[in-house]
Parts: sequence; C-alpha cells; structure tokens
Amino acid sequence: MNTPFTLRRLIVNHKEKELFNVDFTKNKYSVRDTILSTVIIGANGAGKSYLLTVISELFRVINNKQFSKEINMRYEENYLEYSIGADYYEIEVRGKVFNFTRNKLPVQVHEIELPRKILAVSYMVNDKFVFKTPDIDSEERYEYLGIRQTSNAAWTNSLSRRICDAFIEHSANILVNI
Repeated sequence: MNTPFTLRRLIVNHKEKELFNVDFTKNKYSVRDTILSTVIIGANGAGKSYLLTVISELFRVINNKQFSKEINMRYEENYLEYSIGADYYEIEVRGKVFNFTRNKLPVQVHEIELPRKILAVSYMVNDKFVFKTPDIDSEERYEYLGIRQTSNAAWTNSLSRRICDAFIEHSANILVNI
C-alpha cells in the first residue's frame, strides 16, 4: 500500500526578501492513512503556478543531491517540511549547504525519503516547469507532462496522451505494490 505524503510548509527567501511562506496544513504532526487533496486558490497572476514550480524544483534538487548530481538552486534560502507516513522531514537549504532532519533528528541526504513521483502537469505553453524528456532509465522522480515537446515547442494534442500514459503506468505500479 502507498504511504501518504503530506506537504506541510514551504519558505523561500532570496536577497533578503521573502518569496513564499506557506503552511499547507495546520496539523503538523498528524499521521494519515488516507489521501489528502490540497487546493491552491488565487487570482490570475497571484503566483499559484510559480509556487508549484518552486516546489517541484526543490524536490528535483534534493533528488539530484541523493544521486550526487550537480545542483543549482534558484533561491538562496529554502525550507521545506513534509511527511511520508509517520516520518516527518525538514529540509533547509542555504546556498549549497543542506541540512536534513527526520523526526527532528539530523540525517544524511541518502536517508531522506522523497515522494515516489513528482508530476508537473500544465496546459500552458509558457509554463515555468523544468522541461525534461522522459527517460526510462533515469532515477529521477520528476516527470514533465506539459504540452511542450521540446524546451521551446508545444503541441496540445500530446498532453492528454502523456497524462493518461503516466496515470496508467503509475496505477500499474501501485497495484503491483499492494
């Protein structure tokens, strides 16, 4: 059975300016056994897509750090809280210095559990998600499912196909793990 993931908090600062300080849940330490849905609401141009882009980029950077890949942080200070099952993670990034805790105890990067998959889905031609072509052999958890087929070209008819393919693939993985 899948272990529930809960995004708890995100703080992003850059050049002494707070870009985001978002609490996604009020109950920080609760353990759930059901799926939680979060709805992000705001006016056009309020930064909803930007917030999702920052979250996906931060998880990509942590995943890349686990595999000793080169990392490039867009912002100077990042703080992320999330839980997977009963484990509570806090990640603080200042420049290229990372601090990881699991259940309030310091751990190394390879001891951090990440969500099994990070899917970036967008119907916008000018979305800001990192474009990445699907790579079957990649250990990366991030997958771009937007309408861009290259970093600078888009076809809308391919989006539905790619989203359906991804859900079918991940549904099959879930059934195998049950």
